[in-house]
Amino acid sequence: MTADLQLAIDEAVGRFGPFGAAYPIFLAPPAGREVVPAQELLSAARLPDFFNRAILEWTARPQDEDVRAAASRFARRYCGSVAAAALIPLAHGVAVDVQLDRLAFVIRTEMPMGVVLSMDSNAVAVSGDRPTRWPLGGQDTGSAWVLRDQALTSLVRDNLAPAFERILATAHVSMKLLWSTAAEQIDMLYENGVDDPDQARQAAQAEDRDAILFGPRLPGHPGPNPMLDLLTWETVDDPDFPRPLQVRRICCINYVVPGRQAYCRTCGLLRADERLALWRSWKASAAGSSPQVDGEATGPG
Repeated sequence: MTADLQLAIDEAVGRFGPFGAAYPIFLAPPAGREVVPAQELLSAARLPDFFNRAILEWTARPQDEDVRAAASRFARRYCGSVAAAALIPLAHGVAVDVQLDRLAFVIRTEMPMGVVLSMDSNAVAVSGDRPTRWPLGGQDTGSAWVLRDQALTSLVRDNLAPAFERILATAHVSMKLLWSTAAEQIDMLYENGVDDPDQARQAAQAEDRDAILFGPRLPGHPGPNPMLDLLTWETVDDPDFPRPLQVRRICCINYVVPGRQAYCRTCGLLRADERLALWRSWKASAAGSSPQVDGEATGPG
């Protein structure tokens, strides 16, 4: 059953194109890869080192650079990995427990890019309103709304919120920057899944995206939705980009590392024509190499 479930997960992740390729989901540690439990990754002892590793592509001496940029880039990959782990199964009718004790991160290109996830019957829930084809059992929540609420509570309360607190304890970035990065990655996940041929699943993904990014409240978070109004979208006059393009309202500050040499293509500090030029550059580079899936301008990281 584990082998069959992994095949089903691989197929589901594959439907999210470049985003899924960047953030795979494993049921067992992949051979030959560095795998770090979430609690260890986010520990005070190891987190500063992972911040530094996140910007090694841009500088030979990360310890001399602005730690806020390193923390921001780490958070981008962390959020992408956790978003995939929680929301791709949800699109397939499965709410997964992604609390920190239940997952580990696969380290690729010096950053958390993928997870090893527990999917035993105690860690998942299903719903007759959003039936799953995955070969697993779990508690039946009854309605798809309750299923989504359970998945998002685990994502937000049991993972992102405590992870952000640990990041903030190590680097003086703003909480809004971290929630902006979470919103960015979640939106890009769904944008990569818009061509899913299954109409019911496509509708489920649209409902989940709207609930997360536009709902007044976010399950698992006290008070107003912390991701509300942190992103906007712009329509451009370019046939290669028929859908509105994401724009961040809160800068990720990666540009402050000299080796970065560029703003992100989603950066709200740029003019619309400058962002479009970066999107075109990204699309050209992605055509001949591993596509970039987050907000950064070019390259695999």
